This record gives sequence, structure tokens and C-alpha cells, in this order.
Amino acid sequence: MLDRFFSPDNPMSRFLSRVWDLIVLNALFLVTSIPIFTIGASLTAMSDLTLRTVRGEDEYLVRPYFRSFRKNFKRATLLWLPILAVALFLGADLYIIYNVIDKTWRFFQYPVWLLVFFLACVFFFAFPITARYEESYLSTVRNALLLGLGNLPVTIFFTVILAVIVDVGLHNPTAGVVFFSLFLFIGCAALSCLFSIFVNRIFDKAGQ
Repeated sequence: MLDRFFSPDNPMSRFLSRVWDLIVLNALFLVTSIPIFTIGASLTAMSDLTLRTVRGEDEYLVRPYFRSFRKNFKRATLLWLPILAVALFLGADLYIIYNVIDKTWRFFQYPVWLLVFFLACVFFFAFPITARYEESYLSTVRNALLLGLGNLPVTIFFTVILAVIVDVGLHNPTAGVVFFSLFLFIGCAALSCLFSIFVNRIFDKAGQ
């Protein structure tokens, strides 16, 4: 009976193996993201492995992760740092609009939120593109924006997921602790794997 349970062909065994892979991948992502400026390379490496996973390309995690991390470090960092800078700038704009200037100027929030959505499109798709294709910087940004706008249901779905997690976590301390624990344990890799299911289909559909 135990032989059948631990057999690689056993559905439960495969499920537990996938869960363990996500836990390991999550740990790799968090550790390599500690310096902050390396988050782009970490996102790219994690996207690389989750895209391979959803395509059924099973392989070891640690070596391929660091291989992808090193290979794409420069391109991914050149993507991540401007994205982070623009995100901080837009966040500061929204803070000023909501907390500093008079309410009569609140209409300025609409173009800012539009730019936030454009930035989300680039953020969601730029790192998977970097993981899978050799493209120039501008080509990656352009294609990420086009894929994000061309697949609005997917972009909106994951934007809402992240927005809800952040909003609930900030306004509910208990939920915040739960979310933090989940993302510390497995959440980052699990969300990346879920997103990669959609991204892989989008790449295939786009014929890239």
C-alpha cells in the first residue's frame, strides 16, 4: 500500500511533489529578492520555472533557477528598476491627490490610475517575456503592454487579486498576518504558477 502511495504515478504523490516544488521555488524567490534591486531577476527566474512546469517540462529547481537568474539578470534588472521607480512616483502622486491637495482636484486621479494600469500590464508580462524570449528592452516593454491590453480579462483578474490582497491585508491585521504567512510559505510561487497557466496560453495563441 505504501509503495502505491509513494509511486510517482499516484495522483496524491504528484500533488505533494508539486506543492513541495512550489515551497522550494518560493524560498528561492524570497531569498534572491532580499536586495530589492534583484527582484526583477528573481521574478524572471520564477516565471521561467513556472512556465516550464505548466508546459510539463519537469526538471530540478535550484540549478535551473540560478541559471535563469544569472542569464537574465541584466535585462530583468533594467526592467525592474524603472518599473519600481514609476510605481513609487505614481504612488506618491495618488497620496498627494488623496491626502494633500484640495478635493476639487481629485479628478487628477483618473489619468494617474490609467498609468497605473498600463504599468501593471508591463509588470505582469515583461518578466515572463524576458524568461522565454531574447528581445530588446523596448521590444519587451512594448510587447508586454500590448499583451496586457490585448488580454484584458487576465490582466484585470490578476490586478484585482493583488489589489484585494493588499487592501484587505492593510485594513485587517489578522488577514494581513495570514496573507504574509502564505506568501512567505508558498504564495509567491503559487500565484506565479497560476499566472503562468494563462501566460503560456497567451504566448501560444500569439504564436510567439
